[in-house]
Amino acid sequence: MASKNQGLYAILEEIMEKYEKERKKSFKSNQFLKVFKSDFEKCIFNSLGQINRKNYQIKGSAGEGRWAYVPWLGIFDKDITKSAQSGFYIVYLFSTNTKKVYLSLNQGWTLYKNNYNSKERIKNIKKVTQYFQNRLGLVDPNLVKAISLIDSNDGKDYHLAKGYEYGNIFAFEYKKGKIPSEKNLIDDLQKMLLLYAELKGNLLEVSNPRKNINYILDSNSNSSSKINVKEEHDFVYQVQENLDKVKIKESKGVLVSKKIKNTSKRKSKKKTDFFEKSINDKKIGDLGEKIIFASIQNYLKEKFGISDSAIHVSEIDDSAGYDIKLKDKEGKSIYIEVKTTSGPKSTPFYVSENELETSEKYKERYLIVRLYNVNKNSNFEFEYYVIKGPLKECPKINISPTNYQVELI
Repeated sequence: MASKNQGLYAILEEIMEKYEKERKKSFKSNQFLKVFKSDFEKCIFNSLGQINRKNYQIKGSAGEGRWAYVPWLGIFDKDITKSAQSGFYIVYLFSTNTKKVYLSLNQGWTLYKNNYNSKERIKNIKKVTQYFQNRLGLVDPNLVKAISLIDSNDGKDYHLAKGYEYGNIFAFEYKKGKIPSEKNLIDDLQKMLLLYAELKGNLLEVSNPRKNINYILDSNSNSSSKINVKEEHDFVYQVQENLDKVKIKESKGVLVSKKIKNTSKRKSKKKTDFFEKSINDKKIGDLGEKIIFASIQNYLKEKFGISDSAIHVSEIDDSAGYDIKLKDKEGKSIYIEVKTTSGPKSTPFYVSENELETSEKYKERYLIVRLYNVNKNSNFEFEYYVIKGPLKECPKINISPTNYQVELI
């Protein structure tokens, strides 16, 4: 049995090796179910430190009262859904003979089954699937659009398996005996989390799956109701003009977390001061990111009724070299790094080697939005300026190699 110290590789391998044998035994009180009920959750929270328990629900299922033909392990953004029956989620789906497993960005088939007739439900879920396949960025060439879970012609009712197949948006396929390494599995999961975050940014109303589906179906059937994507993405080119003195009303999720206390007993005053300064720097940095991301989301929501193609990447992967990703009117990605201080415009700020290299890589598509004079009152007032393109080529800044300190000249 997989232990809490074993990783994703061990769990997937164990299910593929043992599931066929175990489901011939009694379902009730079977110890093998622990893999689905607790081992997977522990594995995900241990492997992905940035996954917040308050934001995500991790759970699996081998059936309800009896063994499922397609066991699964799911990751649910609680803002979107807590159930595999509706909404959108990430899931490991095992084929009916457990010779394959797919890491899938999927959607709840039961919602379609319960709300549409037999012909409409398949047609509608396919429309929603295609909508997101056309809209989301392909983060890896190994992602597939079609999955095959049913490996038998025994006449059994595999309607849920077919629903998973219809609802698959993108997936990674792994075969028994050829499961990738732990590192590659985690890398693939990170990529899927980025797609999940991008999908979330495309939803009309995050927590209302029926409304999102109806909006997409209406968009497909009535061209006049479609969003003009090119016009919507013009926001990218207005960042420098439209963010000046933005005021964002205080709302849940915008404020930073409570102050972290230093619990270490034996620390000198100098070390304690540095510890607290690091915490404060992190908090003001988080606030700046949330201000800019909320500005983008609010602008798109108010003007177009939907926040499209905006991802708060640093909440998923803080090693990307940028904090926010969105797309321009040609569909090309724009990368935004946010630098924030409560001090004046002349206050230096720091960039990492990774951020410096990322600015070289993406050139004119890389922006640093620099917030200063941040006033954490109820409206979060601030001032800003924008640096665009490779940092080493910008004539208005001086870069000193002290981790790299940047100041206006």
